[in-house]
Amino acid sequence: MASNYEQGINTFSSYSKNGKKGWWICGEGHEWNATLNKRSKGTECPKCYSDRRSLKKRKA
Repeated sequence: MASNYEQGINTFSSYSKNGKKGWWICGEGHEWNATLNKRSKGTECPKCYSDRRSLKKRKA
């Protein structure tokens, strides 16, 4: 995830701890609502995550 820099301040890390939610769109076009804190920790699109887990289970 790319950080935004504004006047030498990493604005993403500055705001990631405030608990505010935002809408996100993954590369597949799925939309979901998550806090900046969760996204900064690497959480991903819930639909893609679920699809990938289902695929793994079918292969096993």
